[in-house]
Amino acid sequence: MKFKVGEKVKILWGKTLYCSDGYADKGEIVEVMERPFYKYIVRGFSEKCPRYTLIFGEDELVLLEEEKQTMKKSDLKQGALVQMRNGNVCMLIGEKFVNLTDGEYMPLERYDDDLYFKTDEYDVVKVFDSSFEHEGYYYYIRNVDEIEIILEKLLGYKVKIIKEETNE
Repeated sequence: MKFKVGEKVKILWGKTLYCSDGYADKGEIVEVMERPFYKYIVRGFSEKCPRYTLIFGEDELVLLEEEKQTMKKSDLKQGALVQMRNGNVCMLIGEKFVNLTDGEYMPLERYDDDLYFKTDEYDVVKVFDSSFEHEGYYYYIRNVDEIEIILEKLLGYKVKIIKEETNE
């Protein structure tokens, strides 16, 4: 059993069969049923009907303690690398998270202060510490020419990425 009665959870609406319109993404486990699937009864996600409950599977919920964010939107610095829940790695450029794989971007203004997005797949789940994780830059930036083009379009001026050669 992954969750217990009384625990606060984030509801991953994108993984459920329910429509999330008008519901919050956080709730509380009020009952755990003895069955293999869809065994967690959750309430607290409806402001209009706080006692209203729905049943969820284990993969549709995340314990809020595990989701706890220490980084806030206001703490981010230009050039910060972040990982989204869907696995994409993006860089903060201006007021946009730019995907380093395809150049698509998500405006920072669409995020809550705690870096949650209205659809779970774009929640920020990790902020890389660039002073310690330089390998992350090189791992995700595979084609420097494409990244330069993306950065030039976003910033409006020429960019040249210089890769330092190492003996490793």
